[in-house]
Amino acid sequence: AASLARALGALAGLRNLEADLSFSDLGEAGAEPLSRAIGAMCGLARLELSLRSCRLGAGGMRRFAREVQKLQGLTRLKLDMSFNDLGDVGVRELSYAVTALPGLETLGLDLNRNYIGDAGVGWLAQGVATLVNLTDFQLVLFDNQVCQSGVRELANAVRALREPARLALGLNRNAISEAGVQDLAHAAGTHHSLKDLQLSLSISSVGWAGAHDLAMALGGLHGLRTLVLDLNVNHIGAAGARLLAQALGSLRHLASLCYLASGNRMGDVGVK
Repeated sequence: AASLARALGALAGLRNLEADLSFSDLGEAGAEPLSRAIGAMCGLARLELSLRSCRLGAGGMRRFAREVQKLQGLTRLKLDMSFNDLGDVGVRELSYAVTALPGLETLGLDLNRNYIGDAGVGWLAQGVATLVNLTDFQLVLFDNQVCQSGVRELANAVRALREPARLALGLNRNAISEAGVQDLAHAAGTHHSLKDLQLSLSISSVGWAGAHDLAMALGGLHGLRTLVLDLNVNHIGAAGARLLAQALGSLRHLASLCYLASGNRMGDVGVK
């Protein structure tokens, strides 16, 4: 990591940086010089960095976030920090960096398996809500500890987006209730500017009520071109499946559809 940091330090005119250092056993000591090198790239407009499973905790994220927020020219930021130990405190530090980058148009965060709960999601959601230029928002939180209040804050952030063209939310294997799904559905359904929508909610508690509100929201998004809907193992039943099918059938401009609904006991009525 130190040698890479030195190399990056010599590239003062860099505008775009993509780097994948996943599973590199980097640790917080290795991440520090890399963070400083990235923070010195004042002209950077696009940063895509993957640090999956690099033994990073809240302290490492704090140092990284303080450097990233110096990049005031960033319009695209994509970070994959999955399989680390950021926790709520680390995500709070990340939220500070996001809030400090008002020019962001694209924000993609993969934070799978990071021991993140409602507090962390709440801080992050509040940061995202301040980004007035954001048109592409992707957040993946598989296998964390997000519950009702965290989902409510996330729904508020989605609702605050101005004219999003792309929205991707990955919340598989959290503790998402019917009410939480309803909140997200209502928030997404307000954005008729959406062209690409991805909602991953497998192994949650969508139920009939959540399926009903999802169907109502989807049915109004007539501009969608791409839709990914992952509702595996959610007890939506035949009635919920029927409502969703009717909503999907109304999306006449859809060019790409991925619909995952296994393990829902919808029966033949749900697919007719």
